[in-house]
Amino acid sequence: MKRSKPLCIAHRGGHAGDFKKENSLAAIKNSLAQGAQAFEIDVWLVDNELIVFHDRRLSRFTNNDKKITDCTVAELKQQADTHGFEVPTLLEIMELINGQALLNIELKGPGCATAVCQLLQQRVNAGANVPKDFVVSSFDQPQLVYCLNHFPELPRGLLICGIPADLAHQAEQLRCQFLGFSLEFISQALIDDCHKKGINAWVYTVNQADDFAQLADMGVDGIFTDYPSKFIG
Repeated sequence: MKRSKPLCIAHRGGHAGDFKKENSLAAIKNSLAQGAQAFEIDVWLVDNELIVFHDRRLSRFTNNDKKITDCTVAELKQQADTHGFEVPTLLEIMELINGQALLNIELKGPGCATAVCQLLQQRVNAGANVPKDFVVSSFDQPQLVYCLNHFPELPRGLLICGIPADLAHQAEQLRCQFLGFSLEFISQALIDDCHKKGINAWVYTVNQADDFAQLADMGVDGIFTDYPSKFIG
């Protein structure tokens, strides 16, 4: 039986291998123009602001090894301007996408679930978005528990690395819409257990056509990719 094509999620905005464009407005604009229907970004709470950045330190982007949680937003913006990358806010990303595509917000930094839920609730209450415009995800299960308890209408995704002995049970307990697992740990049993429990199976990070074809044949529902133009359409 022919499988449906997995949803293509633009990983870190769909930066196409240019690490300085990760999680950037520029990458998202480009991917939107190519027809991307879903985006994944990484969020931290820095200086009481929700900023979009992947790493816990600046070292991959600059000659500064400082942790981003020890910076001010002004300092991050200055480093970004100096070294040619972007540090947008979550609000800027949301306003750019404006409901045109699904936005997967990974709760990357500790303690950001409260601020994310508050911001998304404000957007929904103002009529700017509906909950299904978003999905929050994390490896940090307590943050997903917070989202479940304080904004249950907001879709959730549990990220894992490896194959749990109880397969998709943890995602089921958290009432997640998807379980995201690494390409390095492909398991038909895990995919099948997700589907048995009514949970989508998403896989990160898929950049090669043969991997995409294999995952589609296994019944995967979504793939995260740095190169969305390869798999859109």
